[in-house]
Amino acid sequence: MLAGNVVTTAIREASLREQIAQSEEIVSLQARQLAIAERMEELGGVARLDVVALQRDLAQTRAALPDLRRELERMRHRLAVYAGLPPAAPDLPACRLAELQLPAELPLSLPSKLARQRPDIRAAEAVLVRAGAQVGVATANLYPQVTLSAQLGSLSTNAGDLFGNATGFYLLGASLVQPLFRGDALQARRRSAVAAYEQAGAAYQEAVLQGFQNVADALRALEADGARLRERTDSVDRARRYRDIIAERLKAGGVSEAAMLEATRPYHRALLEHAQAEADRYADSAALLQALGGGWWQEAR
Repeated sequence: MLAGNVVTTAIREASLREQIAQSEEIVSLQARQLAIAERMEELGGVARLDVVALQRDLAQTRAALPDLRRELERMRHRLAVYAGLPPAAPDLPACRLAELQLPAELPLSLPSKLARQRPDIRAAEAVLVRAGAQVGVATANLYPQVTLSAQLGSLSTNAGDLFGNATGFYLLGASLVQPLFRGDALQARRRSAVAAYEQAGAAYQEAVLQGFQNVADALRALEADGARLRERTDSVDRARRYRDIIAERLKAGGVSEAAMLEATRPYHRALLEHAQAEADRYADSAALLQALGGGWWQEAR
């Protein structure tokens, strides 16, 4: 659980850093675009409405940055605590998406036996085994603890008392019936052990089903993340090609700098969405390892 929390928080921090970087780049582009529009407005080439719209967009982008920075610091504090350090520890390394790596292949299906290595399932299984043993002990205690001899027989609960006084069968009423056939008490103990076993069995079943649900949820999330990341990657490629085409036309004098800035902004928006999709895939991959109690490449212990 701790390892999963550390990884998830580090991924969240890396995602926020990338979002802040792309948002700051968009702010810079919008500010340059606004400055050009304001100069053109003075010359009568741009309507006031267009300038106000650019001012609105710039204000909205800037307004999102303080929340992103605050969330980044919160993730840093949380990661420091997970690492056993005080909040805002200076030696805590910065996490970035470019430095993270996923396994070469992420599975979309897994054998159910892998979930058995989860600590909660193994603990519930141990409790169930112990409860089953207690039922066996309680059942065995129903049988009379009698030691027979070649004479009349003797009654003893351990070998040290075999030849002691008052162990003969002739004390049938007091020495045999009362200690050995305490039916109500022994049966009650057995019923209690059986009830505890049934309770442990229900808890074990719940732990297994909960583990299966966690794994299934993580696998489904990974499947959706893969599709979303492919779409975001395609979006980045298309935005880059469009920006490059406008850049070539700018060199040829066919478009203005304002058009170039307008073409560059969607590219950084696409990068921002791609970073979010990539971070989600990292986080869901960590969730899968946590749901399995370890990697899918490990043998169930």
